[in-house]
Amino acid sequence: MPQTSAGVFPRGGVIFFLLLSNAILALAELTDAFSSRPIMLKHKAFSFYRPSAYAIAQTAVDLPLCFIQVFLFDIVIYFMSE
Repeated sequence: MPQTSAGVFPRGGVIFFLLLSNAILALAELTDAFSSRPIMLKHKAFSFYRPSAYAIAQTAVDLPLCFIQVFLFDIVIYFMSE
């Protein structure tokens, strides 16, 4: 991309694509969270563990995976947009 004003529109398009794809990636994981909700409610009813512990554990597991996915995707897009 040129460093002049001619590169403003393509640069904005790349940023928009990155933000949109990362948002859709986050929405894709939302269905997994709702599908495991009945299991979590059953465990809460049997007093296996608290819902807050389940939420913290789910976040601790999901964060590294999301960071890896986003990092790899951003590296590929960075070199493709040069």
